[in-house]
Amino acid sequence: MFPYVVPMNYVWHNGSVYFHGMGSGKKEDLLSQNPPVCFTIYREQGTVTDPVPCHVDTSYMSVMIFGKAEKMSDKEEAAEVLQKLVDKYMPKYYSNPLTSTFIERYKSSLDGNAVSVYRITPQGMIAKEN
Repeated sequence: MFPYVVPMNYVWHNGSVYFHGMGSGKKEDLLSQNPPVCFTIYREQGTVTDPVPCHVDTSYMSVMIFGKAEKMSDKEEAAEVLQKLVDKYMPKYYSNPLTSTFIERYKSSLDGNAVSVYRITPQGMIAKEN
């Protein structure tokens, strides 16, 4: 088995990382079987130039968070987290806040599975910048 890396939207809230998925698929299967994860956040600032080609570098910041991905069962908390995601990526787009009823009704058009919201509470964290 190989590691599985998935770029995804996330939000940092109450000291944890949260993300969501459609409740089915490879990510869902792997997390249910093996919840220890490493979550990486990376931001590239740009290229640092130098007259010597081998001295060219990249300016960046990164954080690696180690913990267990826990599927949330509390629909109210899941709605709060999804609202935080909406606020982060689409601020002021929706006029009404998300509710637990929305969570129960938000289902995949492919297989009818409900949305999954996961929490990673850091058990270890490292950061690097250049």
